Amino acid sequence: IKFKSHRYYPGPMENITIRRITMGNIGPTPWMYPTAPGSAILIGLTYSSDNANDKNRTRHRSGYPLFRNVTFQDITIQKAGVAGSIQGLPEGCLQGLTLKNITVLGGTARWGCHHVDLGSLTIEDVSPPVSCSGGCNGDSVMANAWQKNLHSSKD
Repeated sequence: IKFKSHRYYPGPMENITIRRITMGNIGPTPWMYPTAPGSAILIGLTYSSDNANDKNRTRHRSGYPLFRNVTFQDITIQKAGVAGSIQGLPEGCLQGLTLKNITVLGGTARWGCHHVDLGSLTIEDVSPPVSCSGGCNGDSVMANAWQKNLHSSKD
């Protein structure tokens, strides 16, 4: 399950529920990351190219994606190296993330979870356990910046 975005294309990912999913063995993605373990849940707001000539960078957009009120619930994974990789932005933390009843049955699964609004984070009955870090600039700053960018975008 993968959500990706980056700061050059601000916009909302909100009010989404993913539930009642059973996954098999999650292996590596050989064409992209042949030696990295497979990830069951990926949320990344840092997706972008490092190429200095990237057309996305020349558009000079400002802002960052709004990720709010997203729930993952009742998910069983047979085996994975990475249960979840969750990465917000320091200036745009993930808000209202809910992880409920998620289990990885086998493998060496672990979670990576950074730049999440800890005040609105809900974790219940998740195995292996999840540990998230905050490091956010503040909810109101993110929401106000997103609203401004949404209405002033001229594409």
